[in-house]
Amino acid sequence: MAAVVACTGQRPAWQHRPTLPAMADTAGFSRVPVPFARAGDVVLATDPDRLGVVLDAGRAAFVGPAGLLRLPITACAIAWRVG
Repeated sequence: MAAVVACTGQRPAWQHRPTLPAMADTAGFSRVPVPFARAGDVVLATDPDRLGVVLDAGRAAFVGPAGLLRLPITACAIAWRVG
């Protein structure tokens, strides 16, 4: 959260919704096509739904049971531009 405030100057707020993508949409960041997501953007991977952050071209990181889980960005369904 502090990184978003430092990057955008705004504190995001969200509202409860029935699905994770719908809830993430309420934060106010615009969706971008997944292939155009850049480092620091938020992405959603499915099965199970989880939010992560784009690391660099082609990879995203998610919190896993034993630390960070790195997946190819092609495993992501939605991306939001942050900053």
